[in-house]
Amino acid sequence: MNRIFKKILKGLLIIIAAALVLHLFRCTIQEKDLFYPQNRPAVPDGKTGITDLKNVSIQVSYGEAIRGWILEHPDAGDILIYFYGNAATVYDMRPRLERFAGLLGINVVCFDYRGYGYSDGTAGFAHIYDDALKIYDYIRQEYGASGRIFSYGQSLGTAPAAYLGVHRDISGVILESAFHSAEKSVPAMGENMIPYPLSYIFGFKTSKELVKASPQPIDNIRKLKTPLLMMHCKTDNLLPYRLGVEMFENALSEEKRFVTAHNCSHFPLPFNPGSPVYEAVKEFMARN
Repeated sequence: MNRIFKKILKGLLIIIAAALVLHLFRCTIQEKDLFYPQNRPAVPDGKTGITDLKNVSIQVSYGEAIRGWILEHPDAGDILIYFYGNAATVYDMRPRLERFAGLLGINVVCFDYRGYGYSDGTAGFAHIYDDALKIYDYIRQEYGASGRIFSYGQSLGTAPAAYLGVHRDISGVILESAFHSAEKSVPAMGENMIPYPLSYIFGFKTSKELVKASPQPIDNIRKLKTPLLMMHCKTDNLLPYRLGVEMFENALSEEKRFVTAHNCSHFPLPFNPGSPVYEAVKEFMARN
């Protein structure tokens, strides 16, 4: 009996040792691994619903430009700058942008990140932060300083949306399914993609360089004093709900609201009349 027990114990120890070794060699995520650029065709200027779609471009560095759209609403003076989530483009977001413009009665601006859609260059956090400021400055210069400007980000787009709220005069920041930080969000993505306990063995770990990169989205939130609306799906299958709540609790904004969405996932939350997200955004804009 002792011999059998020893064999079982030895087998368990070998399994545990192997698991620990594999754990040390989990997939290390670098900055480039967090970006999934997609190419899409250009769309000519024209009428889209009640708005006029105009192509715009901004020179961001020597030989490189970012490109996007402005959906001009005939009765609007305010502007919503939208930053989409990963593996998307302005082209992919067209139905959502049109809903924003039509349902909210607002001009909508959206640019492809560097390397995405039909923008030049290579994606990176430093670039999306810097380009967010360039987009804002361009809009202020071209469309005047009288109207309100709101910043809206989804998933990856919450990083530049919050950054813009810290560094420019924004009437309100809207964050949907927020990316917390490389240190916490990357391992959490692995947990959601790979079932436990396999996620402990084969999950993701963040490179030291990515953890040290500054600013992280949570750093921006800790400096944000602009009115804030955050929305997160309770059952988000990529960026956990708990991290969205933690970001919200760290925001310095005196006026802030957190909306919990249900029966959804990580992808853009439903934005239709009567939906919690639509009603929250509409009320937030009316108040600010």
